[in-house]
Amino acid sequence: MTDVTLFGESPFDSIKHTDETGEWWSARELMPLLGYDRWENFAQSLGRALDAAWSSEGEAAQKHFRDARKMLPIGNGAHRDVGDRHLTRYGAYLVAMNGDPRKPEIAAAQTYFAVMTRKAEVVAPRFEIPQSFAEALELAAKQTRDLDATRAELTLVRPRAESWDVLADTGADYSVREAAYILNRDPAIDTGQNRLMALLRTWRLIDSNDRPYATHASHVALRLRSRMDRVTGDLIAAPPQVRVTVAGLNYLHRRLGGTSPLDLHQDGAA
Repeated sequence: MTDVTLFGESPFDSIKHTDETGEWWSARELMPLLGYDRWENFAQSLGRALDAAWSSEGEAAQKHFRDARKMLPIGNGAHRDVGDRHLTRYGAYLVAMNGDPRKPEIAAAQTYFAVMTRKAEVVAPRFEIPQSFAEALELAAKQTRDLDATRAELTLVRPRAESWDVLADTGADYSVREAAYILNRDPAIDTGQNRLMALLRTWRLIDSNDRPYATHASHVALRLRSRMDRVTGDLIAAPPQVRVTVAGLNYLHRRLGGTSPLDLHQDGAA
């Protein structure tokens, strides 16, 4: 699993680029850290991430996924010109959110980009220049409070990644009733099966026919089912069941305003 070191050097730090546009990550360089070996498979996650950004920001989403080219070595000193994307921190985070939920590397990337975003938010005001000893003391106290807030954010995000290590590898998913039960363990969330199903449609995770939208293919899925005809005894197709993936639970937990680490254990969930 990719090591995500947040108060030291991280693999994600080592591939970060900085220029006049700010900081960015090459999609080609990010790909192996997210557990992908083939660009063709990784491009699907890129596409879902770009679709998600377009849904919320329109054309402005392009700034997070800038078209680029990259020269890849192909042996004997030769190189091949291939397509690439330069991703902002937000763009890279969306790619991680739309990656294969079975890959533990995805959890590490989500943790890194979520917490680094929080750190950037609290670091930004630190360019204040104290004008007196008293202001210097207050600034030092403020920086300490900000660092404590960042560490607190880490305690919320890292358990989610650890839960992914246990469940994401199995491709775990849950019925909407099970998902509502798990989400309700957070004291800040109050939902039920019917209410959650309505939210899946309102938030456009699924359409009116309960089919997942492409932008949320990593969050919800359909499970084909069959039942026995009582007259003929034949197995016949039953309506597919909407299932919520581990990535979907994390997504819903955030959108519903969860405040506690997401507990993915199924004790009591049916």
